[in-house]
Amino acid sequence: MLGGQLATKYAQALCELAKEKDLLDEVEQELGIVRKTAEQYKDLATLLYHYQVPAEVKKDTIMKIFKADLHDFVLNFLLLLVDKRRINALPDMIDAYTQLANAARNMIEAEIKTAMPLNSQQETALAVKLGKMTGKTVILKTSVDKSLISGVVVKIGDSLIDGSIARRLKSLETALSNTQLTKIGVTS
Repeated sequence: MLGGQLATKYAQALCELAKEKDLLDEVEQELGIVRKTAEQYKDLATLLYHYQVPAEVKKDTIMKIFKADLHDFVLNFLLLLVDKRRINALPDMIDAYTQLANAARNMIEAEIKTAMPLNSQQETALAVKLGKMTGKTVILKTSVDKSLISGVVVKIGDSLIDGSIARRLKSLETALSNTQLTKIGVTS
């Protein structure tokens, strides 16, 4: 089974159990704690994800670091991943879990790129407009990309809406380069 499919299967199982236990939000927050800690401490990430580190060392480390911060439910999930030798897929599982949890809450993430930062009113208006388009509550993930020159690029699910000046200029350049020039007559 491919890594992405595997991560999705584990995330689906975790999400279903979290819904049953009414812990959907808490599990997402705690998985975020695990992700941030592993990203912040590269030695921890190396220990967790390296195939030559014995499972008992990984499990002992997880218990020491996270026992006070995580529900037993999430802690046991991490330990199961170590036992099944799937802990290296944890970042992908967290991403998949977040998407599944958002879907269960009728939410969707939209990646927004603009040439200039949006103010809060612009963000709210964009979220409302995208919410009407999708029928879901939209969570904006904004970033600034000065190469866009002006406009906005929105990626929501599998859809891409590119309203940037950079794309329009590229389209114009392509159109002009494909246009055959004819002899222009000049009269005096």
